[in-house]
Amino acid sequence: MFVSLCSVLRYHRAFLPSGKNLKESLVTLEEDLVKLKDELQHVAQSIPNMTHPDVPVGGEDSSAIRQEVSYFCQNSLNSCVDEGILLSKVFLKTFIIFLCRLVVHVSLVFQ
Repeated sequence: MFVSLCSVLRYHRAFLPSGKNLKESLVTLEEDLVKLKDELQHVAQSIPNMTHPDVPVGGEDSSAIRQEVSYFCQNSLNSCVDEGILLSKVFLKTFIIFLCRLVVHVSLVFQ
């Protein structure tokens, strides 16, 4: 279908005022958003930060380590490397499946 330049310019001139109005209303909305964010921040800062009664009073020097937890490398360096390789293989397989599905989706969309 061929669209002439004159018809495009006619539509452009017809919608130009409404576009300017939208731009002005966007500026007003953005100013209102800034005011609302400031008000929300002020209200949120007035809420007290209540901690659990079991939390020790004091700084880091009065803290105690109760348990150290590690999700990887619990046995040895070799197991850490093995787990890293396993995770890399799982990630690569998942990524390849994702790419295949994406290619199929794109080919269906552009048919």
